[in-house]
Amino acid sequence: MYKALDPIDLSLVRVLARNSRISVRKLASILKMPHTTVYSRLRRLEEANVIKGYTINIDYRMLGFTVTAVIHVSAQGSYIEELEKILASRHETIAVYDVTGEYDMIVVARFRSIDELDKFIKWVNKLEGVEKTITSIAFRVVKEDLASPLIV
Repeated sequence: MYKALDPIDLSLVRVLARNSRISVRKLASILKMPHTTVYSRLRRLEEANVIKGYTINIDYRMLGFTVTAVIHVSAQGSYIEELEKILASRHETIAVYDVTGEYDMIVVARFRSIDELDKFIKWVNKLEGVEKTITSIAFRVVKEDLASPLIV
């Protein structure tokens, strides 16, 4: 459930969104607060699932994942949640969104080749409950920054 964060928590989140490797002491120095206060606030934000984890921003192209696909999936109603879990569990899958409109979910996935994408799409279409898919391939990334805070 959404609960508005106070200005200190917002500042913590902003700094961590730019650099999740920052130490608690450095964070405390930036925010001009005792490190014990920063530490306890971080723990509280983690327990509340405001901060779900600390991660890195990877350029997947540098690791050979040059194909990014956006896959719209239409499914039979009773299968939607099960299919979302199945698709989310795949290592290729970056995101699964339950959406409104003509399709029931959108899957964003990365592949090393068109052949890998082809196999993935054929596998998806064979899953029980899948009615149809439409796939788009991203030519280039204009913006991709899932860690950037929406709070400015």
